[in-house]
Amino acid sequence: MNGVGVRVERRGDVLWVTLERPERRNAFDGEMIRGIEAVVGDLPQGTRAVVLAGEGTAFCAGANLEWMAGPDACETAVRPECETISRFYATLDALAVPLLARVHGPAAGGGVGLAAVADLAVASETATFRLSEVRVGLLPAMIAPYVARRIGWGRTREWALTAERIDARTAMAWGLVSEVVANERLDPAVEAKLDLLRSSPPEALAAAKAFFRRVDGRGPAEAAAEALRAISERLSSAEARERIREFTRKGPARA
Repeated sequence: MNGVGVRVERRGDVLWVTLERPERRNAFDGEMIRGIEAVVGDLPQGTRAVVLAGEGTAFCAGANLEWMAGPDACETAVRPECETISRFYATLDALAVPLLARVHGPAAGGGVGLAAVADLAVASETATFRLSEVRVGLLPAMIAPYVARRIGWGRTREWALTAERIDARTAMAWGLVSEVVANERLDPAVEAKLDLLRSSPPEALAAAKAFFRRVDGRGPAEAAAEALRAISERLSSAEARERIREFTRKGPARA
């Protein structure tokens, strides 16, 4: 899908999807969104994970405002673009394989949303994050649920109002990113996370992702029935039965 502002590379069992419009700080538009959706909607067989990265000095500046607002910024005219963005994040959130964000440089607006919707996000120590929408008269409506899922609704609300730029260490303290490393250690840190994902069987990872989506926002009592169904399904699966046999054959750990 190269040529629409997106570069796709297969590196072994991992698909790397790189936003490739550095002159616009990788701000995405409908063409880029459709390119990414086409890729993740038809993953090559054997793909264990997807890495989302950015070309140039920035990770992602969010949506291209010239595309999103357009010349006729009435509510009816801009709604299709907003629906495209909303669908984009929902598609990434529903991805069956783990999604890892490799964040370097600035992530603003929708770029923060990309980090938030990922299952794991590894950031370089020079990365920055900003919910910048109010600065241009907007609000982070479509990404707010994903950001809040990572850092909580109260902090998301405050951040959306202040549009404060935070550094990578603060983002990790808030729970937005999983790990912060020196710039030169970013790719090795991403590979280390991928190795951890590879240590578990793919069907179990997909089932875990689906389970957490289904119980998101529910209390323990509400989630109980879904939890019972999910674990029963996994216990009866061929993948789990084989893994359990392998585990029990090893015997108890020796001191």
